[in-house]
Amino acid sequence: MANTRYVAYLDDDNTWFPNHLKSLLAVIEGKIWAFSRRILVDEETGRDLAVDRWDSVGPNKGRLAAIGGMVDPSCLLIDKVAAASALGRWSETADGRPADSADRHFFAAIRQSHHGVVEEATVRYSLRRDNVLHKIMAEGIEY
Repeated sequence: MANTRYVAYLDDDNTWFPNHLKSLLAVIEGKIWAFSRRILVDEETGRDLAVDRWDSVGPNKGRLAAIGGMVDPSCLLIDKVAAASALGRWSETADGRPADSADRHFFAAIRQSHHGVVEEATVRYSLRRDNVLHKIMAEGIEY
């Protein structure tokens, strides 16, 4: 664990804007976690496509509202002291089998806790051509 109270995660298909961590620190005090918005980026061209308003939009919102919503792990800042009981879930899945859903298992543990929101997009998320968000944007689907 990092030698700091607050921890953030950066996946290989994301990049942070220079103000990302500072913006999150400004809204997390007294809360368990905070998140910022993200910009969807075409992986092939590097072109900004849109601010995500479908997936990484917070608890009980967006396309994944029925399962509790979602925040991209690279958009999160966690108070590791306040969230200590949930941190182990980041390396687990709900059913105990290996999967790509450990971040969702962790998010399920913290999503209803007090959190801060940075309304500005401070993360860029590179979308592969086969990502469903390309289709959703092209069809103008809203949630």
